Amino acid sequence: MTAQSESCFKSCQELLQAAEQRKILIHGAVSVSHAGKEIFRTATHGNPEALYDIASLTKVVSGLTLFLIGEDKGLWEEESRVGDFLQGAGKGTRDLRLRELLAHESGLAAWRDYYNFKARDGIFSSVLEEDTAEKKPLYSDLGYILLTKVMETATGKRVDRLWEEWGAREGWDGLRYSESLDRFSGEGEIIPTENTFHRRGFLVGVVNDDNCFRMDSTSLHAGLFGNLGSVRNWFWALWGGAIVPRPLVLKTIARENGEFYSGWIKKSENSPNAGSRLSNASFGMLGFTGCSFFYDPERDLLAVFLASRVNPTHDFTEIRRLRKSVYDAVVEGFDELTLAAN
Repeated sequence: MTAQSESCFKSCQELLQAAEQRKILIHGAVSVSHAGKEIFRTATHGNPEALYDIASLTKVVSGLTLFLIGEDKGLWEEESRVGDFLQGAGKGTRDLRLRELLAHESGLAAWRDYYNFKARDGIFSSVLEEDTAEKKPLYSDLGYILLTKVMETATGKRVDRLWEEWGAREGWDGLRYSESLDRFSGEGEIIPTENTFHRRGFLVGVVNDDNCFRMDSTSLHAGLFGNLGSVRNWFWALWGGAIVPRPLVLKTIARENGEFYSGWIKKSENSPNAGSRLSNASFGMLGFTGCSFFYDPERDLLAVFLASRVNPTHDFTEIRRLRKSVYDAVVEGFDELTLAAN
């Protein structure tokens, strides 16, 4: 990073520092990269490569990546149906196409409370009996839980094992499910999420999502931990065609349903989830713990914002305001840096 980039992105750094002081988040970190190269990084934490529970970023990082690899291997297709793999699927789920699960248009409920379930199989069985009569764009954890069952049945392997075999690479080895976090065990290497009563204490290196926790901390809807470098490197490798052929990746943004692509969340125009300065072609993902990233194809600009905001409260208003401000500051800084370079 240059002194000029530090100056252009100063407001972004100040936003994070102020948010930590006001306890909007415990810790936060931002990475900005252009055309695959990082141009700015800041963090409130002493270790800028500390791991965060990235929550629903798992849906696209692990879920979409594994889906595309399996598609490239010929194990399934977008138009494959749930019933092609799961003989016990109910009448509401058997005819769902895998692309409908990926793009949050299956009609499955957004969320159910599975914390009192004792095993993964019970959760899978419950999802398989869900009603899907009204198909409309609706962000759904259940769709990715069902996709987890499909992939595991088709391959005979749990998705964390699939991730280790198919998805993990040296360039982004910080992207791990909690069972494989052994080497990230030092103090300050993993950012805590919340202090829970029902799970007795701070969650550090343990998945925050209760339903995922009941699934042995292994699902495609949540479960991954990651740091700035790993999320950044994974995205550029996927987008650049280093994981699967690029036509497969480009196909994921060829069809939209108003709010979602296949795996990705679109930048919202009506209720901006990524500020107002990123182009309307931008897409990315949001996570409950406070983590997010967005890519602007018009600028070839990626911004990764990792945060732990669920302690002391689950307030959404402040993190939404902060997220919009951070992404606006990123774009403002990038445009200023580009103008100076020209």
